[in-house]
Amino acid sequence: MPDEKDKIRHPDAFILDIGEAVAAYEKQVKPIGDSVQTDVSKVVNYITDQISSRDYDETELYDGVSEIEYRMQDAGVRSNVITCFTDAAMKLGTTIVKQLNNFGLYDPNDGRFDFYFAGWATEKSAVFRRREEPEGMMMWMYRDGPPPQQGQPTDEEEDSDEEDDESEKN
Repeated sequence: MPDEKDKIRHPDAFILDIGEAVAAYEKQVKPIGDSVQTDVSKVVNYITDQISSRDYDETELYDGVSEIEYRMQDAGVRSNVITCFTDAAMKLGTTIVKQLNNFGLYDPNDGRFDFYFAGWATEKSAVFRRREEPEGMMMWMYRDGPPPQQGQPTDEEEDSDEEDDESEKN
């Protein structure tokens, strides 16, 4: 793992032009639009949520589209509709994966894909933003009962208030 000073800087957001792939996807799924949900935004979001790293991107894409296929089969969708949709989703996903690789948009230090689909910059240019990592893990341990509800004082705060009241009386 490189030192902090040796790490290559990576953008917090980027725009990916996938216009041709989106147009091809929309054209391919148009005949089945009445049978299943074909919203390209949902497909791009789902596909990119499946991708976690440069090393596994193609496998994760395939697994994600296969999961869609299994869900559609379980829902009783006709096989020709499933084939049309999954083929279009796979082509769109493959284009996205190729562009991520070609433009070096995986983290250069560890190969992770730390971005999520944030929407559209233009009709067919997708905006991706860096996923926020938790600031730090906070662990709560309680002596009696469940954690306090938001806005309620903790036992320590209540004890402190009682001590303050006692000292004011003296």
